Amino acid sequence: MTAAMGTHALIMATDAPPLGHPAGGLGRARAALMHTVAARRGVWLAASDRPLAHDGSWLKPVEVDAHTLAAHRDGYCHTSLAPVYFGHTALPRQEEAWLQAHRAVSASYARVAARLAAPGATVWLHDYHLQLVPSLLRRLRPDVRIGLSLHSPFPPAESFLALAARDDILRSLLAADVVGFQDPRSEANFVNLAAPQRPITTLTLPMPADTGPIAHLATDRRVQAAAARIRLALRPAGVIFLGTGGDDPADGSVQQLREFARLLAAGLLDPERSAFIHLAPARPGDTEQRAEIERLVAQINGEHGRPGFCPVHYQRQDLPAADLTALYLAADVMVATPMRDRPTPHAAEYCAARLDGRGRIVLSEFSSGTGQLPHAHVVNPHEPEALGRAMLEAAADAGRPSAAMALMRRQILTDGVSQWAQQFLARLAPVHDPLEGLWHRAHASDTGNRLTATAPHP
Repeated sequence: MTAAMGTHALIMATDAPPLGHPAGGLGRARAALMHTVAARRGVWLAASDRPLAHDGSWLKPVEVDAHTLAAHRDGYCHTSLAPVYFGHTALPRQEEAWLQAHRAVSASYARVAARLAAPGATVWLHDYHLQLVPSLLRRLRPDVRIGLSLHSPFPPAESFLALAARDDILRSLLAADVVGFQDPRSEANFVNLAAPQRPITTLTLPMPADTGPIAHLATDRRVQAAAARIRLALRPAGVIFLGTGGDDPADGSVQQLREFARLLAAGLLDPERSAFIHLAPARPGDTEQRAEIERLVAQINGEHGRPGFCPVHYQRQDLPAADLTALYLAADVMVATPMRDRPTPHAAEYCAARLDGRGRIVLSEFSSGTGQLPHAHVVNPHEPEALGRAMLEAAADAGRPSAAMALMRRQILTDGVSQWAQQFLARLAPVHDPLEGLWHRAHASDTGNRLTATAPHP
């Protein structure tokens, strides 16, 4: 049965509101996407168990009770799905109550989107939290265009098939008009599962970091003064490395610290003139990973520190954008080396902050940001000595202005979140066949940037 129709031409939906939440899967890019919603007179949906502070014409809550929301987010999404999607384990912990809560939240999103969407509207869903929504919404509103952007990796078949709701998830993703992935490997994993069932529109279109605000802050004299104070406090006449990562073993934080320790012990870096800042978010994660990071920090500082100076500075907090920009300006080398497919927005933000072309970036080959940072020192983080060589090479060049850094900075500032949103929505728009007068689904390839019409959506 078709639901009553609303007035909004664009429905944006995320698991959490765009304001008032710590940086996560969408991070600071949520703010940039708000401009897309406003420009298209759309509405933003987000689950909440209480009134939203910014609830108004552009932001609508998907009302869920606190118990159900916790079971959905902390239970099913965080404990069942995330370990599989991010490659931690192929055997996730799964509980029926969590899955039922996830289904209930997904159904609530579908009902609210169906009520608010105008005839033929576009509904853009974000990340694995909402991947059951397309099929539910399709039943209520077969007229709308549905897109889903996955900001996490999509797992290989042997991991995905361990999920109890695997068939429902796959059927729901197939009900979307376009599914976007952050890296080619994720797209291939999904296509391998979906191809036997029917053609599906997919594209690799990783969301860029929202670098504009960081670039603006980098010109602020107060931020520049804060960066100078950081360098003075650390007192290295040589090099400052900056690494970011939480308690996810795939972030590569442990490998970075181990390699820094090896370079110090081998005399390849001078402990009197070298420092490593490790910035971790305040959110909880893998307790064993956190303990190993803290052990390494204590070991390195115990072996190479002295009164008044420690080579490793460990911060576990979510910094305001101005303080983070000051760290970007203070650091000579950004080390962003995830062990598996991951976005690395901090690397792009670091590049955007480097006004004079100085500084260097060591980037994992598994980063979905390699396309935006083609002149970074790209390494396989599973090869410790290769990581160490890249850190040394980057440190040796960091003090000199580089045309390559300036070029990457211009590209990053051009390819912003708003442009990315326009690209995705353009792919999601129906393709009209003037000869037959039919509206077709579009098949988008990440190679060649071509659109090929396929069968109309069932």
